Amino acid sequence: MQFNNLKDWFIETGKLSPLGITDSHLHFFFGLISIFFIYYVFSPLIRWLVELQWSKVLTYMLGSMMALFLWTFVEFYQGANGTGNMEFSDLASSVLAIIVFGVSLFIIHLVQSFVRHIREKNKKNMQPQKNV
Repeated sequence: MQFNNLKDWFIETGKLSPLGITDSHLHFFFGLISIFFIYYVFSPLIRWLVELQWSKVLTYMLGSMMALFLWTFVEFYQGANGTGNMEFSDLASSVLAIIVFGVSLFIIHLVQSFVRHIREKNKKNMQPQKNV
């Protein structure tokens, strides 16, 4: 099923045309609802990550979103201009690359945290204990 057919099933554009509401107005409205939804879903997550001081996660999320936007733009550009094949499997491969990079960052962070914990534990054990 194509998106246009789904949209026409959900919203009867023929009834909205006499009111002066065009397809562009509908796209603007859906975009506005989407950005409000995304903002209010991600806002608590971002605040929580800032309080935990997890700048690596925030950087990863922002970089991933920007890269995904860029790759989507390139795919649509290829499809619109006929300069290449517009394949969503290319985007799926890009998402897989983002996930692999994220997992790699997570493993590196775990190893660094483990090493830091061991060093702190050894440092406490090496300090002379005071007799009470």
